[in-house]
Amino acid sequence: MHGGYLFLLADTALAYRCASLGRLSVTRNAEIAFVAAAQGGVGLVANAVIRATYGRNSICDISITNEKGELLAEFRGNGSIVTAPK
Repeated sequence: MHGGYLFLLADTALAYRCASLGRLSVTRNAEIAFVAAAQGGVGLVANAVIRATYGRNSICDISITNEKGELLAEFRGNGSIVTAPK
């Protein structure tokens, strides 16, 4: 499976996790480390944990595993709250 799909899954998990805080936010930057190859046709799980929130920012770590629980990638993303224009 192409690594871009794993990045897409992790970035989506980041968006949902930040939204769960009740704050409209966007990804400011992100980094991913690929640990093992993902095989097509296998279920993937993204587990997102907020590590810190400060001001308009948040730091979130996402682990991606396959359906057997084997680690495939680690992702760290920084979110920033979007403010509505006045």
